[in-house]
Amino acid sequence: CNSNVHSMAYRTQDSWSSDYDYLIDLGHQIQSKIKESDQRGGASQLSREISQLIREYERGIQSLRQHIKQRSFSEREHSRRQKKIDELSERLMEFKRSQVLNRNPFDDDIESHSHSGRTGPGLGQRLTVDDIKTQQQQIIAEQDRGLDAISDALRRQQRIGFAIQDEVVEHNVLIDDI
Repeated sequence: CNSNVHSMAYRTQDSWSSDYDYLIDLGHQIQSKIKESDQRGGASQLSREISQLIREYERGIQSLRQHIKQRSFSEREHSRRQKKIDELSERLMEFKRSQVLNRNPFDDDIESHSHSGRTGPGLGQRLTVDDIKTQQQQIIAEQDRGLDAISDALRRQQRIGFAIQDEVVEHNVLIDDI
C-alpha cells in the first residue's frame, strides 16, 4: 500500500463524515490504480495492491454500516447516509467486476493453483470455478444487503405517505366543518 493510505482503524477522527470522505478518496485511488494496471497490462504487484485497497474499501463500508446501525439519527439523515453507503457499495461492485475483467487467463493454469499450497488466487492468477462461485455469492450477498436497505427505505416512505394521507383526510374534515 502507499504510505499515504491509512486504515480507518488508525485514524484519530471517528466521525461518519470523515470516514465517508476517506472512502471517497480511497475509491479515487483504487480507480487510478485500476487505470494504471490497465495501461501496464495488469502487473501482478499493482494487482495485489489494488486487491488490498479494495478489501480496505469494503471494510470501510462495513464500518459505516455499523455506525448508522449503532447510532440514532433522524429518519431523513439515516436515509441520506444509507443512500451514500449504497453508492459506495455499488462502486465496490464495479471495482470487483473490473478486478475480475482485468485478470489475464494465460497467467497461470488452474492445475498449478490446485497443487501450489496457496489458500486462494490473487490478482493476475486464473480463477477456479469455486473461486468464481464464491465471488459471485459475495457479490449477490452485497446486492441483497443493498436491496434490503432499499426495501427498508421504501417501507419508511410508505409509512410517511400513509401518515400524510391521514393528515390530509383530517384537514379535509376540518375544512368541511368550516
